[in-house]
Amino acid sequence: RMMDPELIVDAVERWRAETSPGAWAGRHLLVSTGPTRAYLDPVRFVSNASTGAMGVAIAQAALDLGAAVTLVAGPLQVPGPRGARLRRVDVETAGEMLAAMRERLGAEPVDAVAMVAAVADFAPAEAAGAKLDKDATLAGFSEMAWTREPDILATLCAERSAAGKDAPFFLGFAAQTVDAESATEREAALVAYAREKLARKGADAIFVNRVGVAGTGFGSPTNTGWWVDGEEVVGSGPTRPKAELGRWLVERIGAALGGQRGRAAS
Repeated sequence: RMMDPELIVDAVERWRAETSPGAWAGRHLLVSTGPTRAYLDPVRFVSNASTGAMGVAIAQAALDLGAAVTLVAGPLQVPGPRGARLRRVDVETAGEMLAAMRERLGAEPVDAVAMVAAVADFAPAEAAGAKLDKDATLAGFSEMAWTREPDILATLCAERSAAGKDAPFFLGFAAQTVDAESATEREAALVAYAREKLARKGADAIFVNRVGVAGTGFGSPTNTGWWVDGEEVVGSGPTRPKAELGRWLVERIGAALGGQRGRAAS
């Protein structure tokens, strides 16, 4: 009888990790991905259309290049990455995601962080302890008190700044709708949005992509966008599978890290 295919894959991954270390050997990448949920009651929640596919693709690309990867994942709608050097932490809410990211940053050396998750912006000030009656919930929406969820990227970048020169590289993500008619105008609008977000969040780079159209963004197997940092703007090229784009992004992060030896191996 054949072994479980998942066991075979795990064995091959362990063998490959031992025999072919790869360009990212000794480095540790921390990735957040998927949506978060803001619960109204134990049954209902507010969320978004993120499936987690882009973050999973980045994590898998880093694993394939020999990195150790920690994946902090909201509720995924796609299969997760696989690899012998993978650690996965599952969360639901923005508060849980922030706590998990902080815990991993404090627990072990991290060379780079890819904050890919689509974090819910708002949550009810106080979730109901029991399932709300449907009619009462509809009637009370206009009076419901809401609060801002934690800005995970800005919070971690601020804490990174206080930590000093050995703090990790931070890549943030921005998904934005754009109504401009020409490709040139759409690119300019997206890049301007990324630059504003880069300054506001304190990250080292932002990858911005368009959403609300077929072929890119949430729920699409393909994507394209622009890498924006303090020095340059680099387009990722034509729309392509997220697995390929994930590899491109990991290579961009690697180039930003340069010849720096991974802190996980130091």
